[in-house]
Amino acid sequence: MKLLVLLSKQHLNLAAAEASALSRRIYHLEEDLIIVESEPELLLSRLGFAHKIIRYLFDCNYADLGPEIDKFNWDAEYNSSFSVRADGIEEEGISKQVFRKLAAPKVNLKTPGTCFFFARRKDRVFCGVLLGNVDKGYLKRKAHLRPKMHPTSLHPGLARALVNLAGLKKGKVMDPFCGSGGILIEAGLMGLSVTGRDIENAQIERAKKNMEFYGLDISGIKAGNALTMSEESDAIVTDMPYGKGSKAKDILRLYPEFLEAAKSMTGKLVIMMPDFLEPDKIVKGSGWCIIGCYKYYVHKSLTRVIFNLRLPYSGS
Repeated sequence: MKLLVLLSKQHLNLAAAEASALSRRIYHLEEDLIIVESEPELLLSRLGFAHKIIRYLFDCNYADLGPEIDKFNWDAEYNSSFSVRADGIEEEGISKQVFRKLAAPKVNLKTPGTCFFFARRKDRVFCGVLLGNVDKGYLKRKAHLRPKMHPTSLHPGLARALVNLAGLKKGKVMDPFCGSGGILIEAGLMGLSVTGRDIENAQIERAKKNMEFYGLDISGIKAGNALTMSEESDAIVTDMPYGKGSKAKDILRLYPEFLEAAKSMTGKLVIMMPDFLEPDKIVKGSGWCIIGCYKYYVHKSLTRVIFNLRLPYSGS
């Protein structure tokens, strides 16, 4: 289905990449609106950095909006009642014009059978049928709301975005530096199979308690060294350890060694690293292909860099 996705403006590049990774085709990006071919239920339930999913009807120049509304067959989309919602454009005039084009119009502002959505970006207007708001239930899973809180755990919206960048609709996700389980929780609740490792037993216990709280399978969560693992997965999604809270003895040696070790475990790797370690240099010499690179600002002394990586195709 051809869809309009209203993205979060806070991390726009990452939001667009996340929606694109779960789509079969990307048609157009205009500021915080992206047009894609995908399943609406998938995007509504999984996206971390988006607000609304709209079934695409048409787009046009702002100057041509009146004639476009007049010639469009609104009755073909109408279901018992309607409302109009608009973003960046005056709503009342559009609603009146659509009303006049319907054979038997009935306005229902609270629970309309059809909600027509219009959004203006620059000199372009996009129109569709609102299918729903993206599920923000992940906000109830912030680190401080889990049974075992850890201060380094990712915001669940960010964890979702990282998992989605791998582009998996089903399969197994591995986090070899799983900490208290933030990435695994979101991946598991998306319906993906998850396995996790951490070198610290205390973190593994936190991850298990947190995952059990959300009814997730913990059989694949074990203590282990990411550099000596051999378990295969459809994708590795991880936030690399860094800083004073990490017990890794040599971070600058750990990163390239892990990038090499990961090649025997998966062909898809979504990895996040702090910018002060110059991760571009580490990744560019690793043999992985960079599909995308996104910066995630945390505070004035820390920006995280997210890499979406793939192994080069080696088939004939």
